[in-house]
Amino acid sequence: MNTEEKSDEIKKYNLPGGLKILSILSMIGSVFIGLIMLTLAGQQRVDFILFLYICLTAAFVLKFIGALKMYKGKKSGYKIYMIPNVIINILLILSIIRGDQTAQIEFAIILSLSMIMFAVFFYTFKENLKWIYQ
Repeated sequence: MNTEEKSDEIKKYNLPGGLKILSILSMIGSVFIGLIMLTLAGQQRVDFILFLYICLTAAFVLKFIGALKMYKGKKSGYKIYMIPNVIINILLILSIIRGDQTAQIEFAIILSLSMIMFAVFFYTFKENLKWIYQ
């Protein structure tokens, strides 16, 4: 299959509107939280905390890339989105349980719940994605 046939196949395939909206909202949220993490990283002096913020920023960049690929109808975006989502949620829930989030507990809970909800919603649309190679 040549590239012209692949582009025609992509154009013919219509994604559900809900998946497109979820992808756009997820991309906006990932950029917003990633920028917050970069801002916080710039304020840190301890190397480990700086490393942690940079890793979290990278995770949100991966979530953005995954959401962008899902917006384009690619099933590979689902895995790229879900792996950092699961890791961030585990770390966030553990930090809530340990009591490390006392100052921003509401934000941490809302962030964790919203990421879980988006993961569930994306899972429901998973079958609408195709393995499209470019």
